[in-house]
Amino acid sequence: MSKKERIIIILLASINFTHILDFMIMMPLGNYLMPSFDISPRQFSILLASYPISSFVAGIVMFFLADGFERKNYY
Repeated sequence: MSKKERIIIILLASINFTHILDFMIMMPLGNYLMPSFDISPRQFSILLASYPISSFVAGIVMFFLADGFERKNYY
């Protein structure tokens, strides 16, 4: 496995980890996290909504940035 392939695998694994952290860990623990951090349900929902919003923005930004590279350069 080349160095570029390892970097791509690490990047994909970290993206998957943040997705799991947001939806599979944060949502069920809402009843425990809100009182311990003294946040309202609205603040907790903003915290949970931050991941999809940032993913949306990053997707649009990467759409324009990735268009400048040839397909061969990704591998």
